[in-house]
Amino acid sequence: MSEVISNISPVQIPLSAQTNGAEQSTAETLSIFQKLIENASEGIVMSDAEGTLLYANPAFYKERKYDPTEQKIIGKKIADMYPESELPRLGAFIEQIMQGKTVEGETLQKCEDGSVYPISFSAFPIMNNTGVMTHIGAVTRSIAARKQAEAEQQRLQQHIIDAQREALKELSTPIIPLLDGIIIVPLIGTIDTARARDIMRALLQGIADYRAKIVILDITGVPVVDSGVANHLNKTIQAARLKGTQTIITGVSDAIAETIVDLGIDWSVLEVQRDLQTGLMTALNRLGMTITSL
Repeated sequence: MSEVISNISPVQIPLSAQTNGAEQSTAETLSIFQKLIENASEGIVMSDAEGTLLYANPAFYKERKYDPTEQKIIGKKIADMYPESELPRLGAFIEQIMQGKTVEGETLQKCEDGSVYPISFSAFPIMNNTGVMTHIGAVTRSIAARKQAEAEQQRLQQHIIDAQREALKELSTPIIPLLDGIIIVPLIGTIDTARARDIMRALLQGIADYRAKIVILDITGVPVVDSGVANHLNKTIQAARLKGTQTIITGVSDAIAETIVDLGIDWSVLEVQRDLQTGLMTALNRLGMTITSL
């Protein structure tokens, strides 16, 4: 239950009203108010100061799946209309009402069959002419349809986010079959632990799909190679080796080469080439292939 305490002046029960300058009797005024309340689309309910329900309009009965002709709500306590989980907060806002304040917000209420649904509400004290609170009034409206629509919208948004994430994951680790037995995996951007796992899974899947004998990992688009990136690449290469596939790393620029030396990273056991062209020539040679001019 969310609530807002406002300083709206407490409702006073009027004794008469003016219409077109002509004073009406109290009975006529009450008749007009009754028709207004009975035909309101919002639920309107009133209790005495002790919380015993004295009146509820047809909309209030309809929201809660009660038959208005049976008047089952009359005589119940306000707390009977709320699930047990909401009772502590119910007590908090009744305390505010007892202090002469209006409380507005959202909460849960029970239907006759015990089901629970969300409502928005405005609850307020009703004073007599001497300023003493004699009743508590409330106006409620079911927001179940709105909450359902919000939940559906959130579900659709999450579905879109998940689909976009999967698409970006595939784009971030593309598997390019070049020749029979050779696939290229161009890596672009920063490599962290989560992405390193995705790279390894994509690589192993690519090896299985294309029956690759050689994988060329091109890191031309990787801006920084530190000990973490090197460790991730080493694990990926080990995983490929367990699948019986050789790995060649290409795209090692002068700056990356200097960084690797400065950090003391040992890539002496790896097949490393300066650029993708050189790496491709190496892969072809290993498979006993050559490129000749026609």
